[in-house]
Amino acid sequence: MKKKIFIVLIITFVIFNINCFAIEYKRSNDNLLIPSDVFVDSSNIDNILKTPAVSSKDKIYDFLNILSDQEKHELKNKIDEFIKETKIDISIVTTNDLCGFSINQYSNNFYDYNDFLNEGVIFVIYFNDIEPEIYMGNIGDKSSKVFDIYNDKRINQTLAYVYKDIENKNYYKAIDDYINILDGFYRLNGDNYKVSKEGKVVKSINWFEIGVLSICLTFIINIFLLRKLKVKNTFIDYEDKIDNDSLMIKTDSETIVSNIVSN
Repeated sequence: MKKKIFIVLIITFVIFNINCFAIEYKRSNDNLLIPSDVFVDSSNIDNILKTPAVSSKDKIYDFLNILSDQEKHELKNKIDEFIKETKIDISIVTTNDLCGFSINQYSNNFYDYNDFLNEGVIFVIYFNDIEPEIYMGNIGDKSSKVFDIYNDKRINQTLAYVYKDIENKNYYKAIDDYINILDGFYRLNGDNYKVSKEGKVVKSINWFEIGVLSICLTFIINIFLLRKLKVKNTFIDYEDKIDNDSLMIKTDSETIVSNIVSN
């Protein structure tokens, strides 16, 4: 009886401590575990075999287990909502092994050789012996919306913002902000949008337009003040022309132009 209880406890421990967001499947020459549209030849088969095989449904591949289970589930739910609305896939990877690739090669292979949507973005956090390295890549046709919305400038802004939290080991906040920024750029896609200091997507200031507007406002205000001053001076001129004895207004030639006010 004690033996059975002990076995149950071991099984329970294994089940509840397994990292459900970092399950890697084994590729082989007989079963490459790749999408059906991937063409295989001698130029890419080695890369395919070296690339981790995962379920595309998981979205978060925390191979280093730097997030709690609750954090992973919260981020996964947010990603699923984003994908449902935008039809743009998201995959997030944490690793300390790039399998012999550069970080951008690893990212592209990871996305291409697993069954993600045709359009998507991948975010990789790589921990080496010196400092964390991060990468964000677009996947899809060059003319697709992911390349229009997430251009190089916006990618650089996004990575620059989230890297601060990664350096400080605030991994959940970094990934959560990353997803929020992706959503922000999707909703506010257009010219002159950027990532603010608070991690929000906002319209950037066009200093040329502000300069032109300031000049126009200054001109309008000056015109208004000049007209007001002219009216004031006009009243002063008429006041100077009143004859206090006769209560008459005089012209410069002493010609009476108004009637006498009398009882």
